[in-house]
Amino acid sequence: MSLFLVKGLCETHAKRVFQLKIHRRKMHDSSMVYTLIRHRWRKRLPVVSSRRMISTQTKESIDLSKFPVDKIRNFSIIAHIDHGKSTLADRLLEMTGAIAKTDKNKQVLDKLQVERERGITVKAQTASLFYSHHGQQYLLNLIDTPGIQAQTVANFYLAFEAQLAIIPVINKIDLRNADPERVESQIEKVFDIPREECIRISAKLGTNVETVLKAVVDRIPPPLACPNDPFKALVFDSSFDHYRGVVTNVALFGGQVKKGDRIVSAHHSKTYEVNELGLLRPDEHPTQRLYAGQVGYIIAGMKDVKEAQIGDTLHLQDQPVEALPGFKPAKAMVFAGMYPMDQSEYPGLRSAIERLTLNDSSVTVQRDSSLALGAGWRLGFLGLLHMEVFNQRLEQEHNASVIVTAPTVPYKAILSSAKLIKEHGSEEITIVNPAQFPDRGVVSEYLEPVVLGTILTPDSYTGKIMSLCLSRRAVQKNMVYIDDQRVMMKYLFPLNEIVVDFYDQLKSLSSGYASFDYENAGYQTAELIKMDILLNGNPVEELATVVHRNRAYSTGKSMCERLKDTIPRQMFEIAYGGDITRKMKLLKKQAEGKKKMRLIGRSSLASKNSLSDLPAEPLSGSSPNTTRLPHPLFKRVVIMLVDALREDFLFGPNGGTFMPYTRHVVERSSSYSFVAKARPPTVTMPRIKMAVETKPVSNGLLSQHCTQVVHDTANYNYIKALTTGSIPGFIDVVMNLNSPALLEDNLIWQAKTAEKRIIFYGDDTWVRLFPKHFMEYDGTTSFFVSDYTEVDNNVTRHLDSTLKRDDWDILILHYLGLDHIGHISGPYSSLIQPKLMEMDDVLKKIHGALISKEAEGSLPYLLVLCGDHGMSETGSHGGSSEPEVNTPLVLISPAFKRKVGMEKPGVIEQVDLAPTLALGLGLPISQNSVGRVIPGVFQESSLRDQLRFLHLNGHQLNCLLKDSMPSYEKEAGFEQYRVAEKAHGNWMKLYFEGNTSEVLSNMGKKVLKQYLEALAALSSALSKQLGKYDMYSMIAGMVFVFQLLMILLLAMPEALSADAAVDLPVASALLSLPFYLLCLLLASVHVLVCTSATSSCYFCTLSWGLVFVVVAFSSAMFCILISMAVRRLSLGLKYNGKRKYAHLRELPILLIDWQF
Repeated sequence: MSLFLVKGLCETHAKRVFQLKIHRRKMHDSSMVYTLIRHRWRKRLPVVSSRRMISTQTKESIDLSKFPVDKIRNFSIIAHIDHGKSTLADRLLEMTGAIAKTDKNKQVLDKLQVERERGITVKAQTASLFYSHHGQQYLLNLIDTPGIQAQTVANFYLAFEAQLAIIPVINKIDLRNADPERVESQIEKVFDIPREECIRISAKLGTNVETVLKAVVDRIPPPLACPNDPFKALVFDSSFDHYRGVVTNVALFGGQVKKGDRIVSAHHSKTYEVNELGLLRPDEHPTQRLYAGQVGYIIAGMKDVKEAQIGDTLHLQDQPVEALPGFKPAKAMVFAGMYPMDQSEYPGLRSAIERLTLNDSSVTVQRDSSLALGAGWRLGFLGLLHMEVFNQRLEQEHNASVIVTAPTVPYKAILSSAKLIKEHGSEEITIVNPAQFPDRGVVSEYLEPVVLGTILTPDSYTGKIMSLCLSRRAVQKNMVYIDDQRVMMKYLFPLNEIVVDFYDQLKSLSSGYASFDYENAGYQTAELIKMDILLNGNPVEELATVVHRNRAYSTGKSMCERLKDTIPRQMFEIAYGGDITRKMKLLKKQAEGKKKMRLIGRSSLASKNSLSDLPAEPLSGSSPNTTRLPHPLFKRVVIMLVDALREDFLFGPNGGTFMPYTRHVVERSSSYSFVAKARPPTVTMPRIKMAVETKPVSNGLLSQHCTQVVHDTANYNYIKALTTGSIPGFIDVVMNLNSPALLEDNLIWQAKTAEKRIIFYGDDTWVRLFPKHFMEYDGTTSFFVSDYTEVDNNVTRHLDSTLKRDDWDILILHYLGLDHIGHISGPYSSLIQPKLMEMDDVLKKIHGALISKEAEGSLPYLLVLCGDHGMSETGSHGGSSEPEVNTPLVLISPAFKRKVGMEKPGVIEQVDLAPTLALGLGLPISQNSVGRVIPGVFQESSLRDQLRFLHLNGHQLNCLLKDSMPSYEKEAGFEQYRVAEKAHGNWMKLYFEGNTSEVLSNMGKKVLKQYLEALAALSSALSKQLGKYDMYSMIAGMVFVFQLLMILLLAMPEALSADAAVDLPVASALLSLPFYLLCLLLASVHVLVCTSATSSCYFCTLSWGLVFVVVAFSSAMFCILISMAVRRLSLGLKYNGKRKYAHLRELPILLIDWQF
């Protein structure tokens, strides 16, 4: 018998199985409903479990013969994600004495890393419980089922049709908005279960959980097993131990088995000797025997997991039996191609997939190949969540990196060609790979899979949801009111219309209150076409997809827009000739580039960090422990950026006058304060001053007219430093002029990828740099520097409404008014104090709103106050003086310790904010970041998490160092990081051994110090490297441009004359002696520069043939320039000051005041 905890009709229904991303959302449920269902082994869907190492606690010998079949109950827990299955299992284990009652009992049965990270059950887990009821001892076999399968209304009816005993359990009655009475009435109306049978519990608090155990014994009959029959057991899971071999989980249907018995696998016909057997409580508990009706584990010397086939039957060697029917294969609903990152990894990936699919029989595997990606597989899954979990397990448990193509659903085609029918052996074929989609000319009709979807929602959202369903080609089948406020609607959906983002849109439209469930409903005729995506004129097989004809244009347009924003533009071949060693280096880089190009089948083609790229925690003497990111530190982040905010405006003697509330927060509140040093150039765009024009007016006086100063503070440099953590260079000054979309890996992109909801108000440069990244935005043009009022009011006007909302995660505010005042009248203007007090009031408003919405038990907020650059004594910026580069950085959060007085702010680099925000939000650090995390932000985290944060930052800097410097091994930071990482591994080993002494704490603090020193050295080395410029190439380029400019200036009078003819003395220049001397001189200089040990300039990478052409051309231009200058001088002397070109008009000259 089995206990199913099935999500019933409550305020928020179950999370869908096919959703790609799992997010922790605020629960709107009044209560959670579960159902306990009796289990008949032969009718059971696959149940899987995994082994845990033997507990260190003393194992008492248990005589299982005292538990005949009538004293055994087998039950399962079935419910959707986040509805408390694992929490209820923890309470049941505590109440029956299987585990000690401690605060650490969370997800005890969730043993996989992916389960603990996501908070979901991926594999069904088994535990045997001993429970005393009315003076009788009972053996209860518990199965905690996965949360990645659809387990709501559809599964209830499956259990009902199988005549399984059902016990409804209403969980989370401790919530403030719980309404169990209403849920009971819904259960009674929809499922026809009397409300008296419902059990109200709080699994979290343990309230009334004892009643569940009593109901299991009273309402669930014993299993169908006969102790007098020969031994017969069903294999339902297995795992591998490097010392003991395969550990097989079995359910006994007859007889008994003991240690030393010879057993046979009906599937493989192999014989084994039982070395150990016992119960799972949930740890392995060895016993002498196992009897009919019981569930346990057997270790019998199997050397390979393949020998323990799921669904196999075990029996005694001398007592053969008829094999059990096993499990009915699950039907795959979503298919995707899976390929190794490199074909050399194919054997390892094949082994990893085989191991996972052996104990996850719901995954179907079919070999596949691709011209772009090579050999791989086409895998079938129950849904997108199942696919994502499988991929994550590959990475975590087998260290395999894979490329996954876009998911698709299985289509069918009715063939009309006799030849194809003969070839396939059937008129109807199933298509799981879009590349194999048959042409319309050989098909009579296409069929697409459809599902019957059930939506439960408050009636106030009915109209919006009906429109959503109609837009997905759904056909309404039914609509009933289950009470006076909630509606149940049934629609027939094409599966491909709901498989990706339907659930997320449904939740968004209904403010999280609607729920969705579906069941297979067969196939229907559809107008389907294959849509190919062409890159550079060539179709890419991995981007092909099957769509409905009416959806082809919109789907193709959407995909092309995403590809346009993602694929880098500079993809062209460069010919090379020259030194063979340099050529080999370029070929090596080209090979690495081709490897990156193989990512073309992924959803994101740009080279950016992702969670799958994270290194494992170091663990000395063992395999890597985990690739997880520590949990996010902050739920919400507000970034208030005040342009040109000097550090002395806040930390100086007048800080208490200019910004009193902020100064109080700095001195007395939970905050950290720093002086952030911006790297020059802190330049914005050039400003154009128009002359002051005076005009007479009617009264005879003069009035000044049209005095206007325009200035674009499109501060590309700071935005880049803030979001990428990289140091802006002089090339970014040029980028300022246009501010195109930022393709470099950055914090905003990472947040958007992680589905963080971002709102922005302020300088519209952000909108141009990050198109389609903001959920909501209002960009303000910064071109009119004379405006220092409306430019800020346009930001502040949104605050009242935005701060009251709960639908955002990151709020960015960019205020420009202070910078404009500085440009107009300098830092000592009378306008400065009112503007700073205005900013102080804004921060006070934000801080107060965040405090008022702080919920107990939830993650804290983070409020960031910062400047992009300072201003000089004249109000400008662009230099490297301290007033221009020193800005305040204040981090405010209840997660920090409260201060008791003013402390001298520490000094950090401006780029340090980017990695700090990334890790604080649970995001990967941007690839090109040279910043190091601000350690104070993570001081309240556990020592393990602190070490993990520094390890991740060090790994990212180390990778950047390897990519940026050929001789990276010589850098002190590289070796320091290796030493710190090794020490970290030793600390982890002690940590997992359960060491809680002072030695562990002192050792951890020492590792922290080593990491911080390594990060400082790595960041410094990278900053210096990125600050180096190719001076040789820059000088050569400037000379080249200067020569051309001078030739054009000297030739201009002739070109503008009546003859419009220019006579360039090319022949005389090439035949002159200075030409050959210059060629020899420039060639010598080039050889000396390029053969020096420290040379790494661009010109040195050119072939010698091309260098000769450049040298000759530059020498020729110099000789031509000298000849033209001499000729012009002689003409001037000849005409004795008379102008030969007197008919030429004067050339207008525009003087531009280029100021920084």
